[in-house]
Amino acid sequence: GTHIVVVECVNSTKGLKYVMLEKVVVKGVEFTQYDSVMRIIELDEKYNADFVYVDHGYGEAQVEMLQRYGMDRPSSRMHKKVKAYAMGGKVDIIDPVTKQEIKKDAKPFMVNTTARALEQNMLVLPYCEDTQVLVDSVEDDEAGQQAGVVQQMRNFAVERVSDTGRTTYSQGEEHTLTAYMLA
Repeated sequence: GTHIVVVECVNSTKGLKYVMLEKVVVKGVEFTQYDSVMRIIELDEKYNADFVYVDHGYGEAQVEMLQRYGMDRPSSRMHKKVKAYAMGGKVDIIDPVTKQEIKKDAKPFMVNTTARALEQNMLVLPYCEDTQVLVDSVEDDEAGQQAGVVQQMRNFAVERVSDTGRTTYSQGEEHTLTAYMLA
């Protein structure tokens, strides 16, 4: 299915905070892509997002449908809001010391940025996301419970680092966590 997370950036007296507002999982059934796009549009109408980040590898059709929706309805700005993020690719960033543009592996950059924000108490997560659900190869346990984002963070790990420095992460129940990190 599709995992969607809405995050708001708030400038508080304690600095920037990233507050998780809503989590939606569109189950992988018939018309999953269409249902996911419609749900993203509904959430955008509710929150008026500045950006909508989509995993490029798994969401290419969604990116195209959302951008087309934005072109057909320019007031939605969806064609400008939607940004595809290629987890296996590279991102251009400005080195804070040298001020030079450098390329970084996209997924490790996203993971490290989220970890740093967590360490600096910049992330505000709902208590209900701190679950203890037993999961194996399916997204829900027997009772239909899903692992929350906090549990997914605890379970997420570096499996190995290649000779070239490329990081490989654990695979499994981190789909909502990936959506959260994109947000």
